[in-house]
Amino acid sequence: GTHVNTPSYIESNKQKLSDWLGQNSWAKGRTSDSNLYSVGTSPENNFQLPFLLKILSIDKALSIQAHPTREQAQKLHEKYPNIYKDPNHKPEMLIALTPFEAFCGLRSLEEIYYFLSNTPELQAVCGGTESVELIKKSLNESNSEIIQKSLEKLIR
Repeated sequence: GTHVNTPSYIESNKQKLSDWLGQNSWAKGRTSDSNLYSVGTSPENNFQLPFLLKILSIDKALSIQAHPTREQAQKLHEKYPNIYKDPNHKPEMLIALTPFEAFCGLRSLEEIYYFLSNTPELQAVCGGTESVELIKKSLNESNSEIIQKSLEKLIR
């Protein structure tokens, strides 16, 4: 790929893929979205693919991953470039070569509240009544900070 931390290289000439793609714009194909590919500010990173290719051999459950939207990624990269290394969102696609089961997304806040309120064992491992109250509060207010605190409490 073209990620700055682990760039790919063209085998025949050892040129970085990002440099090669920057010099060979025909290789990116045609798109109506002019923002799909981001152009970097340095010769080392002059062309970025808007995705990260991962080839995984999965024999056990993978960790939960949450990726920002394109707009969020751009803002986070601008504000925290040492943490968010590029301004691209991370859309994901799964192509299973063998039988595979996947979980995608989270339950609605209403469902989370219901299960936390009615399952003492779940409530105990998710922060107790404080989590229930945070979720309840987030149901009544569309405040992303409250929702974030609620989910952080649940995950810890």
